[in-house]
Amino acid sequence: MRFSLVLGTYGRYPELERFLRSLKNQAYKNFELILCDQNQEGFLEELLSEYSGDFEIIHLHSERGLSRARNAGLKVVKGDVIAFPDDDCLYPEDLLAKVKEILEAYPEVDGVSGRAISLDKGRMDQKFYSERTFLSKENVFFCVTSFTLFLRRKVIEAVGEFDASLGVGSGTPLGSGEEVDYVLRALGKGLKILYVPDIVVFHPSKDPEIEGYSRETLKRAEAYNRGYAYLLKRYHYPLGFKFKALLRPLLGAFYFGFKRNFRRSIYQFYKFLGRVKGLILH
Repeated sequence: MRFSLVLGTYGRYPELERFLRSLKNQAYKNFELILCDQNQEGFLEELLSEYSGDFEIIHLHSERGLSRARNAGLKVVKGDVIAFPDDDCLYPEDLLAKVKEILEAYPEVDGVSGRAISLDKGRMDQKFYSERTFLSKENVFFCVTSFTLFLRRKVIEAVGEFDASLGVGSGTPLGSGEEVDYVLRALGKGLKILYVPDIVVFHPSKDPEIEGYSRETLKRAEAYNRGYAYLLKRYHYPLGFKFKALLRPLLGAFYFGFKRNFRRSIYQFYKFLGRVKGLILH
């Protein structure tokens, strides 16, 4: 079983070096890295040359945008299983070996999804389920993030490219949702993806209590939540599901305001604002 790891990168050097080091230390070695570079020519040349003897690196240049980078990588994949690591994530040493073991044990499964552990806090992302389950329209938002997704090649052949209007760098206000959209399209074709909480990937936390409540953090919260709500509309989620999606950050804004944590209150309001725009403006 060969893995193709499709990675888009822009503006990150030490984070990417940390990820490459985690690939070098993988217990299972049968993989290729397809690095879709959106930096200036030569920015990563020295770093990639350092690891070129440890595993196969296919170095491409692509248009700006995470989904566009992944689409460029999908055109050249040779592996049996395709994954989409972030350039600031970190693979545990046994990750690929674990995924291989699960896919060999369940040949009827077309892919697996795992969950994230915060590099900063050392704990699981709270949104993820704690039990194994098959992905469905109802649970996909709680069981999928792009860098913990491993799909057999047949999924890529059936679904095709990512929607380039979604995700970071898309050039649209929809700053997230490209991987959930991809999975929902796969489920719509009858493909089966198993969520396995034992499959974990380390990733920096997006908690504003760690990152800080900068203008950029607020803008990103709005864009991420706008993409999330757009998918609720695009895939015709029930009214009750949409109502809860709106109510949760709105109540959070009032709650943190009452607690006089005004920065957190404003952050929750930006999430609410993004969800309103995602449901109404697209």
